Amino acid sequence: MTLARLMSRSRLGSDARILRQTYGVQGTSPVPPDLIKAQELKASGVLIDDHILSTDESEPMPTSPAQALQQQEDRQRDFPNGRAIPLYESDGTTVIGMFTIGL
Repeated sequence: MTLARLMSRSRLGSDARILRQTYGVQGTSPVPPDLIKAQELKASGVLIDDHILSTDESEPMPTSPAQALQQQEDRQRDFPNGRAIPLYESDGTTVIGMFTIGL
């Protein structure tokens, strides 16, 4: 996985804290980057190409096959059309749309 350092100022008025986030694609590394490259195709046909936060995407790891099956059943019941999470600009703070997981 290729990672680059992203240093960006937040856009929260006078809050000038610096974010130190990695970005890229999930590869063979067990540790995902903070911002994962993602694309969302809108109904209008417009393709939004930016990032999701790995913390938004992740779910707890099951500890048994029975728990894995239960998580899958819960997810299908609670999110039959997929789960929407924010889609961010590369600054990691500006939300530009929503990304659907699980379709």
